[in-house]
Amino acid sequence: MSGSRVAYDFKLRGIADDFGRSGRTQKPFRLGGGRAELTAFHEPLGFRLAHWERSADLTARMLANLETPSQPLFREDALLQLEVI
Repeated sequence: MSGSRVAYDFKLRGIADDFGRSGRTQKPFRLGGGRAELTAFHEPLGFRLAHWERSADLTARMLANLETPSQPLFREDALLQLEVI
């Protein structure tokens, strides 16, 4: 329905590309991390890119008091929000 929202996370192309490659999955789904590419991928499918953010940036924003993380902050992931056109 027009105006509905969809959100999903994905792995960024070029970072940990072999992650998830096993069994029948020989070519895991990846997208680049630029607004133009994300828009070009989703608009023909009937979605408008409403918001996207790298997971590391989201973690740092939501946990502003996080001093030095003991683990990497998901630099290979991103989250996006789409609006149905």
